[in-house]
Amino acid sequence: MNEEINNSINKLYEIFSNVPRPVKIDACPCCVDKKQIFTLLNKQLREITPDEMSGYASSVFLTAGSENDFRYFLPRILDILINNSGWWPDPEIIGRAMQSYGWNRFTENEQSAISNFFDSVLITDINSPDSDGDFINTWLCTVSYFYPDWDKYLEIITKKPKALVSLYECHSNTLMRNKLSDGFWNDSPKDQEFINWINSDKIKSLIKNAYGL
Repeated sequence: MNEEINNSINKLYEIFSNVPRPVKIDACPCCVDKKQIFTLLNKQLREITPDEMSGYASSVFLTAGSENDFRYFLPRILDILINNSGWWPDPEIIGRAMQSYGWNRFTENEQSAISNFFDSVLITDINSPDSDGDFINTWLCTVSYFYPDWDKYLEIITKKPKALVSLYECHSNTLMRNKLSDGFWNDSPKDQEFINWINSDKIKSLIKNAYGL
């Protein structure tokens, strides 16, 4: 794993370590059964496996969990998300859960640790010569749900032709209909803002230059 990302994960665990371990988790038994709840409440946070966390993480604020237990499990959820490609839930679902919690509910130190994590994830890939448009799109959509400064990543992308073209190609077939190809954007409060950005004359000109047109 990228050292910067690893450091940001360790910082999340450190900053959120003062959040008390929950003593109970209210959940629909079809989504998180009693055995899973027992494991989540009694296992060390870093030792909870992706399979053990999946049911809770995909159901939180829908049919399981509360604000207190979400804050406790958040470092582990973000850790699993970045280290286990293909894990369920997708990152965007966690972004939606963070929207439900509310950015301003996090302390200043927690906000800083969360921002640092997403910076390390997104900026690392944006700056990479092997920049992955699908990856950038997923994590950009994730932060768009809850992070007030999410558009700072758009400005960084404009300076990186590889990342910009790669991101554009994720949506090129649907943009002419003023839509994005990733359905998770439909629920994001920044859906139209992102469409307007990627369809702007400035971005179109940068993309043409990147293609050598």
